[in-house]
Amino acid sequence: MLRSLLGEELARRERSAFATRRKAASFPTGKTFEAWDQKASSIPAPTQSALRTLEWVRRRENVVVCRPSGTGKTFFLEAIGQAAVEVGIKVAWFVLEDLGVLVRRHRADDTVTRAVGRILRSELIVFDDIGLLPVSLDAAEGLYRLVDAAYERRSVAVSSNLHQVKAHTFGRTCARRHLKLTRSSWRAGQDRQCRQRRQGDRRHSCRAPR
Repeated sequence: MLRSLLGEELARRERSAFATRRKAASFPTGKTFEAWDQKASSIPAPTQSALRTLEWVRRRENVVVCRPSGTGKTFFLEAIGQAAVEVGIKVAWFVLEDLGVLVRRHRADDTVTRAVGRILRSELIVFDDIGLLPVSLDAAEGLYRLVDAAYERRSVAVSSNLHQVKAHTFGRTCARRHLKLTRSSWRAGQDRQCRQRRQGDRRHSCRAPR
């Protein structure tokens, strides 16, 4: 009797934890591999099988799916995310507009870094449909901050309708934009100190970090 009660309580807790992980992930539609047609996808079958094992998530590796619009990129990555949630892996799902909103919301009180830290509690972070719409400065900053913070610590999965070369260029653009913001912020915080020091020490250099 006691064993049966303990088993029921354990199952209840597992169901509750699963529901919490799924809700926190913010998946767009709820699609899973139950409705996925492996043969209809342009992703090679061996690649699909390897990704579905989720070993790359446990190794903290990254995945980029570059395909034209309407070819099932979002479906496949969401199904991967759902499968990860089912085995206890925490997932976070974003589109670029979400990142722009996040940066603007937390910039006012200078808590962007803290917000990024909370997102990194997830073991898999998914960025969907990069390149579908023009990227704002805030979204570029958010993407760069998250990818940079997740490097070798978390797995990142990206879907994009850009060609691989254009996707690489897009990533470098985000990095340049973030660097510009960082340098501008550094200058704003140092201007007063620089003006004061110039009067007392002509050898002082007030250059922003490269």
